[in-house]
Amino acid sequence: MSNCDVCGNEPMLGVASIPGMPISVAYGRECLKANAHPWWALVGNTALLGGLDQAADWWQDMVRDTCRRLGKTLVEFNREVAEEIRSNAGPGVDAFSVCTCNAEDETKCSRCGVCERCHGACDCRVPEFYDPTGDQPGN
Repeated sequence: MSNCDVCGNEPMLGVASIPGMPISVAYGRECLKANAHPWWALVGNTALLGGLDQAADWWQDMVRDTCRRLGKTLVEFNREVAEEIRSNAGPGVDAFSVCTCNAEDETKCSRCGVCERCHGACDCRVPEFYDPTGDQPGN
């Protein structure tokens, strides 16, 4: 029997389409109940949207639910989205120079220019594990 495509740990309960995407994946019971979806799919589709701030509320809810289920943070998610956008932009583009929310300058770090709204806190100001939105796993 196959395992869940979301967490990889629990047995597959069945196969269903990811909401808003034309692809079906295997879900385990707990991931299905948690509204959690494959990380790679959420990152890739959010990058195509231009960032989480550009997504519909129901999509943002799916991302938060998935972060909680997988024990990840929105900072991690937004960094991977920025990297995906950078990789699609081509060589020579720094992932952290890609602002996915088009925020005003006051939300950017004065030292490195990282958009704190898109990427959470930058590495030059606080430790990587810090999430300024307070959206820690389990919250």
